[in-house]
Formats: sequence, structure tokens, C-alpha cells
Amino acid sequence: MDGFDALLTESRAFFRALQDNNSKEWFEPRKEEFTANIRKPAKFLASLMAEDLSRLTGAALSPRVFRIHRDVRFSKDKTPYKTWLHMTWQTHPIGPLTPMLFFGVEPEATRVGCGIMGLSGPALTRYRACIDRHGEALEEAIETAGGVLSDHMADRLQKVPRPYTADHPQGDLLRRKSLIAMRELGPDWMPGTRGLIPSLLDEFKTLLPLRALLTEHL
Repeated sequence: MDGFDALLTESRAFFRALQDNNSKEWFEPRKEEFTANIRKPAKFLASLMAEDLSRLTGAALSPRVFRIHRDVRFSKDKTPYKTWLHMTWQTHPIGPLTPMLFFGVEPEATRVGCGIMGLSGPALTRYRACIDRHGEALEEAIETAGGVLSDHMADRLQKVPRPYTADHPQGDLLRRKSLIAMRELGPDWMPGTRGLIPSLLDEFKTLLPLRALLTEHL
């Protein structure tokens, strides 16, 4: 055991309550609780995981724990807080085609993932060229990992973009502006006696071939 089991249970309980009370009035009296029980342990976990993932990938990966405050400037949804814990690991400098490794805890889901998101302009052109040449290998890596393509920020086109044909074998990937493969661990997933870090590393190992392909070909 590595002591991080509590982070999962604390996060699920806190965000479940936050879903029903997403307001500054509810959050502010509980801010210290969130910081002590979730934010600080999450940053420590992300830092430790970065060291292990860097050894596994042979690249220096930097961690990021996403802030709880939502950017509501351009959103119709004005609820102020995110109801999930998300963290990622990427090499620096981070560009639009830098693959990320992802871990997320939500009230109804726990998942790890790998991919790229939010592509546009030259980066989107390069992504499509990669899919055209290596799409089959990418699909095989996702399937082997037991991953499912996420629709988060997928921003899928209705038609396969030119110059690719409508019957392209990887037409679905070409229509996307993100490629994120997720391994769903289940809403109540717990790491067991080995601890969270070794268990997460085992999950990420299944996704590393996909990361390697993206790193090599993008």
C-alpha cells in the first residue's frame, strides 16, 4: 500500500457532493478540506508518477493537475467548479501534437488514457496525414490496450475531410480533431493491496505502445 487509496475515496465523495451543490457558497467553507485531502495528495501523486512514467517511456514527463475552477467566460454553463480530478503527463515543450497520458477520477468513473486533443490548423493536417499512413497501427494499439475512443473534445466532422475518400478505412479517425483512447476502470475501482502507483503503472503500460506510435509519427 502506498497511502493513496484515500485520495480515490475522498475525491469521489467530495465531487459527488459538489455535483449537487456547485456554488461558491458551498465550496468556500470546504476549500481547506479539498486542498488538504485532494489537491495536495493529487499533486504529490502526479509528481511521483512522473518519475516512474519517465523511466518507462525514456522521456522526461512533467505532471499537471487540473485546477478545480471552470473557465465559464464562453460557456452557457456557469457552474463555477469542475466535479472531477484530472491529471496528465507530457514532455516539454508541450505542443498541439504532444501525446499525453491521463488519469481521471469522477463520481461515476475512473479511467486512464492516452492521446492528443484540440487540433487545428497545421497540427490537424499533420494528424490526418498520420492517420492516413498509420491509422491501422494506431487502431490496433488502441484495441490491444483495451481502450475506447473518447468523445471528449472530439469535435467530429460530419464527412471525411478532403483529400481523403469517403470510404477511407480510418474515416472515423479522420473526422476527429482529437484522438484520446481511454481505459475505463469502473466507478468504484480500487488498486488493492499493491497500492495506487503500481496499479496505475500497470494500466499505463498497456497504453504506452499507442503513445510511442503517436510520438514517432506525429
